[in-house]
Amino acid sequence: MLRLRHPRRIHNVHGGHSLRRLDAATKIAKGNLTMCLATKKQIGYAWMLLRQAGYSTKFMDSAGFVELGATMRERSGTVEDWLKGMSAAKSSRLIQRLKWECCLNRKVQRLKEPE
Repeated sequence: MLRLRHPRRIHNVHGGHSLRRLDAATKIAKGNLTMCLATKKQIGYAWMLLRQAGYSTKFMDSAGFVELGATMRERSGTVEDWLKGMSAAKSSRLIQRLKWECCLNRKVQRLKEPE
């Protein structure tokens, strides 16, 4: 006998059942899936690199944070909150980008120095 497999039933907000599956973002928002947040070391290192690259470390008021991947909602808060709410993978990509920017800044400074 062939059994048809039905999608898992989940409770929706109003207490009823829904037959649709939740996407990953909804699962994270509802607490059903854990997201690995950035470690304290990653946050501290990203903070230091932000300062070295010339970004503000208090408020995210510059357009440069858009290039770093901050959403409009995140830019209304502080840099510290933004870094603490970041996933470990996103934090790692941010660190890689900031290291590249700092390296580029040092090369430009060397070119500007008179010999």
